[in-house]
Amino acid sequence: MHTPYETYWLALDSIDSQDLTFKISSAGDDESLKRSVESLGLINPPLVQESGGGMHRIISGFRRVDVCRELDMRRIQVRVVDPLTSDQECAVLAVAENAGQRELDIMETSRALALLGHGLPWKDRAGMIKDALFLSEPPNQRRMEQVESLCSMHEEILEGVKEDAIAFPIALKLHEMEEAEALAFARFFRRLALSLGKQREILTLAVEIAARDDLSCKAVLESDEVAAILNDADKDMNQKAREARALLKKTRFPQITRAQEAFEAEVQGLNLPKGVRLDPPANFEGQVYELKFYFKNINDLIKNQNVIIEIAEKPGLRKILDP
Repeated sequence: MHTPYETYWLALDSIDSQDLTFKISSAGDDESLKRSVESLGLINPPLVQESGGGMHRIISGFRRVDVCRELDMRRIQVRVVDPLTSDQECAVLAVAENAGQRELDIMETSRALALLGHGLPWKDRAGMIKDALFLSEPPNQRRMEQVESLCSMHEEILEGVKEDAIAFPIALKLHEMEEAEALAFARFFRRLALSLGKQREILTLAVEIAARDDLSCKAVLESDEVAAILNDADKDMNQKAREARALLKKTRFPQITRAQEAFEAEVQGLNLPKGVRLDPPANFEGQVYELKFYFKNINDLIKNQNVIIEIAEKPGLRKILDP
């Protein structure tokens, strides 16, 4: 695609910053950009197109235009695309201009994909996406459609993704839920710093509790017990996360939780030496226990051999193994 443009000076008042049709970039370091424009001017003029009535819409360069307004500039140099250039050609230009300057984050990629042939058959979009994003391989349709779906998600879920509080795979699952349920999860995750694995665990626990007790996930996540943990000003975020997970586990698996608590109390009574650990059967199903210890040399190994004998002779161990 060849899209001719002319470079000339344009009054800032004739540039429409409210038309966000081609806006892709997320918030950036505008202070650094401002210092650059102040000292060096606009190295890369924004790309615009005449939109009627003497006004021009921005194709690429929204932040640059905003910075120039903040600096009270009256006129700036711009690149003006031929007015006959189609919206789709402008979209490809917008994406390529952004992707050519830096690696796009997941939200920027989502906006870019939404601009590139949205609604067209995939075979007609694939080449356009590959070229505009400068991909070395043909794009994966399922992955691209998943990323594109971010644009249609609720704002609270999007904010969670931007904050890295909601992992992308979790956002996809929330997008499939009823809005009230999805937002309850989004608000919960945004209050805690959780890994993808822990987000998955909590989502599964809440869904299973809700199904068992004929409740909504919203009711599970906004229960008085959960609220008491999340609203406790004396606890830090990590402590709240641990306690909230423990509460949901206890609610979902009360028998296993009781067994775990009883086991831990008995193990504490064994007074195991440092570096020695006794683990129960997984989910307390079965009769195989694990005794773990660490050693650096032969002497440590011999010492642990004696420790094992001492542990085996403790009455508390028999109580654990033969309750």
